[in-house]
Amino acid sequence: QGLKMLDPEFSVSLWFRSDTGDGLIFGKQGLSPYGKRYRTVWAELRGNRLRAGPGELEGTEVTPGRWHHMTLTATPERIALYLDGKFVSEAPGTPGLATDALDILPDHSGAVAGVVIHNRELTPDDVARLATGDR
Repeated sequence: QGLKMLDPEFSVSLWFRSDTGDGLIFGKQGLSPYGKRYRTVWAELRGNRLRAGPGELEGTEVTPGRWHHMTLTATPERIALYLDGKFVSEAPGTPGLATDALDILPDHSGAVAGVVIHNRELTPDDVARLATGDR
């Protein structure tokens, strides 16, 4: 609510279950109507490991078939990744990140629940509270 296309701070939080160890959890890339390439924030599984970007954040291993909670926070200063309520990794921020479109689980089988995009950076306490829900 109230999120603009290029808000300077935001967080993506969701529950996911992947039936495989590889594939995009969320993100979008392509060409703008003017032919310029773009990529929004993204999170994926590669070899059962959670990865996110921009910033090539490397995460911890996830278990296929099990529900996990993940949060990706982004500000111009830093991008941070959390899995199951715990801090995983961070990288320098990127100004002008696009937040206007995210495809959810576009290329592999699984499920998502409780997808929320916040118009602020979530604190570690916020993330821990969100991750305490049952799945």
